[in-house]
Amino acid sequence: MAFDFRAGGIMLAPQQVRSELEQLIALVRDRRPRVVLEIGAARGATAFLFSQFAPDDAKIVTVDVGSAAWRALFYRSFAREGQVVRLIRGDSHEPRTEARIRRALAGESVDFLFIDGDHSYDGVRRDFETYSRLVHDGGLIALHDIVPGPEELVGGVTRFWKELEARYETSELVEDWNQGGFGIGLVSRAARTPA
Repeated sequence: MAFDFRAGGIMLAPQQVRSELEQLIALVRDRRPRVVLEIGAARGATAFLFSQFAPDDAKIVTVDVGSAAWRALFYRSFAREGQVVRLIRGDSHEPRTEARIRRALAGESVDFLFIDGDHSYDGVRRDFETYSRLVHDGGLIALHDIVPGPEELVGGVTRFWKELEARYETSELVEDWNQGGFGIGLVSRAARTPA
């Protein structure tokens, strides 16, 4: 997998640790999710990669508060034949954005949810609580920036991740716990049963 690549003449470089992203993409390839929801698109690199490794009939919905209007067309160009890739421009915490996401999903449950949007503790908690409900039993949820690091990079994600570890079956894609940020946490949709 190329780590820096072009789509529509625009250079895309994921803001991820290469080995962590490669492991995540291998999971996407192996699980073959038909419905992918991404909260926080940044420049679109992960949405592009999800489209390349998801099945031919996949629906990929990506949400970002800061994306320019032209990016919606750009993101649609990621879709392989039979796929749908849709950018929803808006704040994932706004009820009308949630309604737009639900309309885009057309009643389908989510196979894979990737959360990399608002990194504040309240923001990531709210994204998880709101959108994990759309993931079916057996689905997969991934959170970016679980490794402790500078506040401006990881915000409250690491704190929220510790809470999730106590409630769910989790695993981590981390190259080095001393890398000062990044890392991907994986949550199984099935909750742990109380001991």
